[in-house]
Amino acid sequence: MSNGDSSLTKLFFETQRMFMRYQMLQHKKDERELDPRRGQGRILAVLKMKHQISQKDLTEMLKIRQQSLGEQLKKLEQAGYITRTPSQTDKRAMIVSLTRKGDAFGFHHIDDSDVFSCLNEEEQENLKEYLSRISSRIECLLHDAGSCGLVPENKNCEPENGFNTP
Repeated sequence: MSNGDSSLTKLFFETQRMFMRYQMLQHKKDERELDPRRGQGRILAVLKMKHQISQKDLTEMLKIRQQSLGEQLKKLEQAGYITRTPSQTDKRAMIVSLTRKGDAFGFHHIDDSDVFSCLNEEEQENLKEYLSRISSRIECLLHDAGSCGLVPENKNCEPENGFNTP
């Protein structure tokens, strides 16, 4: 990797870090709002996709400790977003389900247009294209590294598609 590549990577990660901080700040403006990438919001986001799931499966899916999940679920249950009931097939297992209130919960969309307002329309389109190409290249590198399941099988990573092999 050349020196220019290193500084580009550093700038990319610094920009990503600042963008994440900006989004967290926007979520904190409304105390009632849950961030779908963190804590209770993350649990609700999963439950919106799989309306009910065992607590054990949820722990594995979110890759958090059982105790941490239990604390978050208790808060969500007290707020009326979820219910926990014993499994019909295995009484030791708890099934976590969304309530009507939990299902009706909508995540706040952050308007990040002010972040990109420093770019004109053409520059924004160019940025989309560049980020899309970078994302596709990373997908191909993951695919080549054998990260099955992370990259769609129909992804064409041949050099004629603009991706040079190292």
